[in-house]
Amino acid sequence: MSAVSGLRALGSSGPQEREVWRVMADGVIARIRSGELAEGARIPSVAELMLAFAEPDREHARRAVQVLCSQRWAVALGPGTFVVAPASRWPSRGEGRAARIHRGGPEPVYRQIADILEEEIADGEIKPGAMVPSQSELRREFGVSHMSARKARQELHDRGLVHTVGGATMFVGPEGPPLRGESERAAANSGVEPERANRIRRDGPVPMYRQIAEIIADQIARGELGAGEMVPSEKELKSEFGIAQMTARNVHRELRERELAHTVPGEGTFVGPVGTPRPESLLPVFQVIVNELVAEIRAGEILPKNPIPSENVLVVDKGVSKATIRRAIAVMREDGWVFTVPQRGTFVAHPDQWPKLP
Repeated sequence: MSAVSGLRALGSSGPQEREVWRVMADGVIARIRSGELAEGARIPSVAELMLAFAEPDREHARRAVQVLCSQRWAVALGPGTFVVAPASRWPSRGEGRAARIHRGGPEPVYRQIADILEEEIADGEIKPGAMVPSQSELRREFGVSHMSARKARQELHDRGLVHTVGGATMFVGPEGPPLRGESERAAANSGVEPERANRIRRDGPVPMYRQIAEIIADQIARGELGAGEMVPSEKELKSEFGIAQMTARNVHRELRERELAHTVPGEGTFVGPVGTPRPESLLPVFQVIVNELVAEIRAGEILPKNPIPSENVLVVDKGVSKATIRRAIAVMREDGWVFTVPQRGTFVAHPDQWPKLP
């Protein structure tokens, strides 16, 4: 059987809303899993992938091959020739999911996490109705930032694999609120503790803000929220627990009074007393965006005198508010990376204006 055989049926249906290179890579992975491409067999070349998918853009096929190698499905045999890697090197399912993440590969980390969860949903390892891992759980398991964890969950939602209840809680399956008690049953089936919002007694003698503060304090005590990590924002607390703004604000105040957290104006509330150092990986969201844009500028992906993406484009791409984007741009402008022309946009400054690296 030729290297292209078996891919045409997949390619003829088109990638629909998925990236072409991902569909290409998934097609080859399916053939490897089924045994059609055995250990040591040559995987389709860039040219063969382009032919199989009637794809004129060579970059898509090249990127698909990169993914197969970065995820350890294939290894280089020689210049431009790649073969199926030994099965012992393939990424495993279920256990050791974090080991399957390749931070230097072409695919964003949050999409790799979403791919892993999508595969487990498709295989039935995560059952319909089960709760999707929370942001904090994804952060702990995969060692990623708050933003990457949030974007991974949003990616699953955008793919139609999960639905949201109460603004933040996600369940596997089509959209629709669970029946009374269904969330508890789903949690029991998935091995996840009952959803935190279900632990709040709204008619009890203890104020809701204290109950929520106690839940977060328990997370801190168990190490689920480490020193310097960000406590859920007021907006996130409102969405998850269905509470008022003032109640969410009182949660943060209660944590501060217990000396379990401190607030940095304009950035958020963090675990530990004032002065607690933050892990380097837990930068403010606006600073993460600054770093990403600066990396693109330094790599030549956005050239001097060329515009950076507009605020509206960045809001959609980064999944944050316009205020966060404006703050990031303001920092870049102050540092000399960009300059803004009213009514025209923000442009990359001349390299002479860029800050000098130590």
